[in-house]
Formats: sequence, C-alpha cells, structure tokens
Amino acid sequence: MVVGLDWSLNLDVMVKTSKEAFSLFKEKWCAILVICSLILLLISSGVSASFPEYDLDGQTVTVRLKAWFMGFPWFIGPRGSYHWDDPDARLQAHIDEIEEAFNCRVEFDYMPGHADIIRDLSSAVMAGDTFFDIGQIYMWTYAILATEGLLYPIGEVLEEGYWDRFPLAARDALKQTREIAGTIYGSLGGPEEVAPGKVILWDKNMFEREGLPNLHDLYYEGNWTWEAMESIAVQATRDTTGDGEIDQFGFHPHMNPLFPLTNNAASAYLEDGRVEIAVTEQAYLDALAYLNGLVQQGVVTNIGHAYDGRVAMTVDNASHLGIRSDPDDEYAFVPLPKGPAAEEHIAFLGNDSVAVLPITARQPRAKLEMFNALTKFTAPYLEEDLDTFLFGQSQATLRAVPDRQSHDIYLDMLHNQRVVDMYHFILDGLAGNIYHNAINEVVYEGASPSATMNEVAPMLQEVLNEVFDQ
Repeated sequence: MVVGLDWSLNLDVMVKTSKEAFSLFKEKWCAILVICSLILLLISSGVSASFPEYDLDGQTVTVRLKAWFMGFPWFIGPRGSYHWDDPDARLQAHIDEIEEAFNCRVEFDYMPGHADIIRDLSSAVMAGDTFFDIGQIYMWTYAILATEGLLYPIGEVLEEGYWDRFPLAARDALKQTREIAGTIYGSLGGPEEVAPGKVILWDKNMFEREGLPNLHDLYYEGNWTWEAMESIAVQATRDTTGDGEIDQFGFHPHMNPLFPLTNNAASAYLEDGRVEIAVTEQAYLDALAYLNGLVQQGVVTNIGHAYDGRVAMTVDNASHLGIRSDPDDEYAFVPLPKGPAAEEHIAFLGNDSVAVLPITARQPRAKLEMFNALTKFTAPYLEEDLDTFLFGQSQATLRAVPDRQSHDIYLDMLHNQRVVDMYHFILDGLAGNIYHNAINEVVYEGASPSATMNEVAPMLQEVLNEVFDQ
C-alpha cells in the first residue's frame, strides 16, 4: 500500500458528474505515476540511494576482525553459522553491495593477538605502511596503540551527530570510552558493546538440588548483596562424591579488577581536570578484601570451565549463557550483587571491541563508514529502529534463557547501563603486570589490601599522568 493515497470511494464522489469523476481519476493516476517514477528512479540508481556518498577509488580495503567476530555477522544468523572470510551466497550479496556502494574491494583477515598487533603495527607505521585498513581490537590494546600514536584520531573527522546513529544504550558509553586525553581514536567494534557487560550466571539445577534461595527473588526483594552471595557460595561448596575432595564450588570470579565497581568504586576518577588513581580508596580495598574472604573460605575456583555443572555462580558476559558442557543444565542471570557502599546494582557496558584505523590510513572517514555499513551496527544500515535492534540483540542473547525473569532483568539492564571504569582498560593495557599482580596478591595470596595497593598506586598514577599529559 502506498501511504498518502486515499483509495476509498464515498457517496460524494459517486454522484459527481462524469467530467468531475474523470478529473479526480486523472489526478489520482498522476499521483500514482509520480510515485512509481520515483520508485523506478531509486531502483535504477542501485545501492547509492541507501548509502552516503563515499568513494574509495577502487581500493582493496583489508578488514581485520577478532576471531570471535569473524564467525558472527549478527544480522544474518547465530554466531558460527556464517563467516565473513568464507561467505555463503546471502552474506556475499551483502559484501558485494558494500563494495559497489563504496567503490572498493573488501578482504577479510584475522586480527593478531595483543602483543603481535603492537609489534606489527609499530613496524608497519615506521615503514610508512600498514597491514590493515580498518579492524577490531580489544580495549586494552586500544589504550596502548592510541598513546603510542599508532592510531588515526578519527574524532577529528567525525561530523556532529555521528554518535547519535548508534543504539541508545551505547551512545554515551562509546564516546566516553573511546576518548583518551581528549582525543577519540575508535568507534563501535562489535555487537557485545550494545549489551550489558558482566552479570552473575547461576546454575538453576544446582540451586534447586541444593535448596539454595532463588537469586531472582533476592534481586527483586532488594536482598541481592555481597553478604547473600557469600552465604550461598559457602552452602554450595562441598564434596559431592565422598572422596574428601571439594568438587563443587560456589563462585567463579572471572573479573577481579572490575569487581570493585559493585561497591561504587573504580580504579581512577576524573576530578578538577585530572585523572586520579583510586585503588587505595576504602570502597576499592573492601572489594578486594571481600574476594579474598571468599578465597580463604575455599568457595572460589578458577580451575576448569565455569559451566560444567560444578560452579553455582560465575561472573561472565550474559551472551555466554549458551556455553555449557551439559545441555541439560539451566542457567539464568542477575546483576552483580551490590556491596555496602553501593546504593544500586551496576549494569555496565563491556566495551571489549573497538573499530580503529592505523595512523597511516588514507580516506579514514570513508573507510569507517564502509565498516559501519558492512557490520550494520548503526543507522541508517540497521534493518529496524534502534529500540527494536536493542530488543533483538537481547532476544539473541537470551535464546538459552529458560525464564521470563532473566529476560526482564536483562532488558532493564540494557536500558540503564552506564560506562564501565574506562581507566581500568588503560591500566590493563599499559600497566597490566603491575595492576593485575597487585590485585591477585590481595585476592589469592592474602596480602594486605591497603599496603599492596598503596605500594603500586604511584606507579599506576604515573601511567595515567603520561597518558593524559597531566
């Protein structure tokens, strides 16, 4: 149906003279002919009507993707069913459309690991060359490459309103986590960035078997706290075979450096124009001490897979719900428990992927737009509006969830998430050994939280001073 044309016939029209009726008939068909002409014009103009006018002059554009994303053109099907580097006819048709629209040829390759990217891109830039045109990297790699001057400052060529084209839940977070010392070097890199980051995945089968309280009930009652999680972890941890060895555990942390966020703490904060390290503040130290308390009680495991039916609760991405050894196990999720210094549960963006271009990039804005069109994370390439897209993403993530409560909690998190501790990624990338070793000494070896973090705080502050030129 063509919107705007009234196909109804009323009595007034029926009693008009034949001349008037013919005039009305002629007006309607003229309108139809105009619309049909416009449609034919759009069809004859091909894909250019759907894409901005960027011309890459027939270049071969090398797109390097993380291994996780190479098998995940999300808009076609589940991860692992389709592959960018070995497309079926449907995906190839999409790639062909992009190549025609941007006048280029697209080649796909895998992005190497953290250390290899730094080495290879450094060598390529020194030689005035590069080994990719645009690609995905992790946040900790992004921090290093940006501060080393190896990435193109894409923020300098982004037009006003660029970030408004991204899903609502990700807009502010994307812009803030891409900005390093006042400059933006990257854009959206993957679909995991329009979904909440870490959650508590809990084994419903084990909870029912062990008579443990339902986490959904605790969450809705406002009782999902550190204290509640500790109690449940202790109850869940036991020897199930009678051989004297603990083989069932209460908790798999999977994210020690970010756990302080649950207690309204962070690795650093911005105050009076300076980024100040915050790992020595009491709320941060209390979070590390809490984790150590769980370790001391023997309820924590980092051994084996978190979804093999031996762990009651694990911290992970909600999108990993389908990863489990036993298909009969049922998992659900809730936000991370809140610590005593927090008034609410935290739902934060993971921001694991960043789309970047090397400093040597030619036509950087055109290549970024080509990547956006290729991956279809932004308007106008989304096949639905942004809210529908967010709902669709949650549906895809929750296809393994057996209950409505997890679904509703996820949607609530999706629309109320905030920026993760972005300084964590910088410290992770530039001072990872110092940062992680100190945290692990406290959590797993029982070192004094205050003494340990006060010892490394000056070194971490130096890293931030250099990055932010302060």
